[in-house]
Amino acid sequence: ATLETVQAELAAAKAAQNRLYEFLEQGVYDVDTFKMRMAAANEKLDAIQQRQAGIEEEISRSKAADPAVLARKI
Repeated sequence: ATLETVQAELAAAKAAQNRLYEFLEQGVYDVDTFKMRMAAANEKLDAIQQRQAGIEEEISRSKAADPAVLARKI
């Protein structure tokens, strides 16, 4: 996955999380349902954030290994 794809997934997951709050406020979800769904949403958000961090680390390593980048550091 590309960084842009993961960032889009992250934005979608955050939007879904916001909808959970709206459903609780509107009475669509009771507190127990909200807690269960929020826990699942948080797990998904954490997984996406971990993937994003991995991709960003990979990008950083590849830039550091690029001869042009190394030459600019000297």
